Amino acid sequence: MYGGVVSVSRLAVPASTIDDLVAAQFPDGKLDVIKLDLEGAEQRALAGAQHTLRQARPLILFEALRGARGWQGGSIGTMSTLFAEAGYSLLCLDPTAGHPVPFGRGAASDNLVVVHRDRDWGLLIR
Repeated sequence: MYGGVVSVSRLAVPASTIDDLVAAQFPDGKLDVIKLDLEGAEQRALAGAQHTLRQARPLILFEALRGARGWQGGSIGTMSTLFAEAGYSLLCLDPTAGHPVPFGRGAASDNLVVVHRDRDWGLLIR
């Protein structure tokens, strides 16, 4: 994905789903914010967060670079569907003002904010 960068070794690390991590670390189920920085693998991580998305309804911040998403097999369309099915709206950060605006309505940014309709932090225009 990044020109000139080569792998020099491999290291196996344990992995978990977001749902399992949240269950272990937040037994009361209260979780306000998730910040993802997974170099394009956000869609894969969010596939393992369905319970958390529906129950805790956290605000989610992530960057969705086209090249990184493509490298990891993700797409904004698929993530938008995943979020919509869980009751979320996708916003991007307006590159001029910096505040969240509805994704796809003129402003273009790779910095995204996702909010649940029942816990929108005052970011959704109603």
